[in-house]
Amino acid sequence: MLAAQLIALDRRQRRRYLRVARQLGLTKGRVLRQTFGEGLNTPRLTLITVRRGHWPEVLVSLTGQLARSGYQSSVPVPQGGAPPQRLYYRAPRSGQPHYRAPRSGQPPNLLLWVYAESEIIGRAGVTVPAGHTGLQFSLA
Repeated sequence: MLAAQLIALDRRQRRRYLRVARQLGLTKGRVLRQTFGEGLNTPRLTLITVRRGHWPEVLVSLTGQLARSGYQSSVPVPQGGAPPQRLYYRAPRSGQPHYRAPRSGQPPNLLLWVYAESEIIGRAGVTVPAGHTGLQFSLA
C-alpha cells in the first residue's frame, strides 16, 4: 500500500513539474532529454533542449519569459563572450507580481546552463548544432 502511494505521489510530482516547465516555455525548441528524480530533499526535473538562434538572443528571450512568470535572478544576463553557466532563478512567492498559485506547493526554483553552437552539453554528450543554442534546465 505504501509503495503504491509513493508511486502515485511521484507521478503527480512529475506531472506538476512538467506543467511548470511548459508554462515557463522550457520545452520550446527540440527536447533532447528529460529526466525526473529525487534531489537531496526535493524532486528534480532536468530538461535538455536546443533552440534555433544564437545564445545571446535565445537567453534574452528566455529571461524575458521567466521574468513575466515571476522568476527572478540576482545575476544580470550577459550579452557577449562565453555563454553563462549555472544561472539561478528564484521561483515567485505569494504576494509577488505575476505570481499564480500552483495547485500544490510552491513552484520549483530553476538552474540554467547555456551552450553555444558546437559546444557539448554537459554530461549529455550532445553537440549543439550550428545556428542553435543548447539549454539545460533543472527545476527543483
